[in-house]
Amino acid sequence: MWYFYIMKCKDGSLYSGITNNLDNRYKKHNSGKGAKYTRSHRPVRLVHFEEFKSQLRVMRREWKVKTFPRSKKEALIEKKNVEQIARAVIIKDGLVLVARRKGADNTFLPGGHIESGESPEEAIKRELSEEMKAVPVVGDFKAIIHNSYTDNKVREHEVNYVHSAEIPDTGIVSQEEHLEFFWVKVTKKELSKYKLKPARIRELVVSMCRKAGKK
Repeated sequence: MWYFYIMKCKDGSLYSGITNNLDNRYKKHNSGKGAKYTRSHRPVRLVHFEEFKSQLRVMRREWKVKTFPRSKKEALIEKKNVEQIARAVIIKDGLVLVARRKGADNTFLPGGHIESGESPEEAIKRELSEEMKAVPVVGDFKAIIHNSYTDNKVREHEVNYVHSAEIPDTGIVSQEEHLEFFWVKVTKKELSKYKLKPARIRELVVSMCRKAGKK
């Protein structure tokens, strides 16, 4: 799969490109190895992406969008309305911390929406502090996980910026009435049982737990 993407830089400028690996491309742009322009305009965030089955088609799309004025690019971004979400993978003793809205049948990783001008790391620290009064140590960026779903017949898109993280202890107390937090054994079976979403996060969590166990 090929992707056409638009990144928003720290100063608000837009950078577009193509890749067959969004995770790797995002890492490179923020490490200063992605492009000459983004090297001096970091950090960047993914604000728009489109999927294509061939390199030729994605290249044609890139050429077309690069002719757009700024206003048309912003309209493109707004039309797709990609939500920006930061998520923390907190693993201890083969368990991962998950959150669930009371009454729901699915779970998700702790974190939340990234506010304007905020980095994913800052969003994780703020969200966990608000939701459970935890002061996390945010670790390495692990992946960009994009997800699409239908809500009230409207197609929604989100980008999850996933980081490893640590918290002081396992005694988590939710500070929000609609949320509950608990630990789940890190196996494909258990993560599927608790419907951890997006589904691709399950594979990432299992992989991270295996690597942690080998250290």
